[in-house]
Amino acid sequence: MLLIFILLIIMVILWSFSFVIVDIAVEIIPPMSIALYRFVVASIAFLIIDLYLKINKKSKRTISNLPEENSKFSRNDWILLTIASFTGVSIFFTVQYIAISFIGPSLPALFVCLLAPVLITVFSLIFHKGFHSFLAFHKLVLRSYYFSQHRVSAR
Repeated sequence: MLLIFILLIIMVILWSFSFVIVDIAVEIIPPMSIALYRFVVASIAFLIIDLYLKINKKSKRTISNLPEENSKFSRNDWILLTIASFTGVSIFFTVQYIAISFIGPSLPALFVCLLAPVLITVFSLIFHKGFHSFLAFHKLVLRSYYFSQHRVSAR
């Protein structure tokens, strides 16, 4: 369990440096190229992990007696996955890197870390209309109000 927490702390530290590293990299490499290289490295890493899991799949299934997974995607699933990967990830990181090249890493980091959870909650509330989204939105509003009042009284 300790190893998991150490790995999570390392992940947070590395992720927090990404804005500064991109700020340095955009002086040398164009933002779209940085996004491309990032996705190529991530794709290769995921391919290696996928191949490793497929190789060890039989031995793990016989040991733990897990049922065979049905991982076949329909054509519609692939179309939606492709659209989501271009709009949700590729365009997002490209625009983020372009913003970092223009205004530095501070403001884009604030938008990503503060605005993204709010937008995700609001869009989830609008499109899914679920009770969990409703509770999450209200928790976010209440926490924001609490922290803003707490900060004001501390001054």
